[in-house]
Amino acid sequence: MLFRSIAVMIEEELFEERFAVEWCHGFEELANYVQHFTPDVVESITGIPGETVRSEERRVGKECRSRWSPYH
Repeated sequence: MLFRSIAVMIEEELFEERFAVEWCHGFEELANYVQHFTPDVVESITGIPGETVRSEERRVGKECRSRWSPYH
């Protein structure tokens, strides 16, 4: 489920791209890996509806972006 959460945050740009590029070694590799964890895959593994994960990550991502950041 964590990989799906990361995928949603990347797909919907709910992260600080500049921070990721400058400070997260292996970010591109991670982004490529997590794209395989579709909502259907996650649901088949966890039983949690994919849309539930997506909506929660949207909420968390938007809340985090609304906080102060040196990259805004």
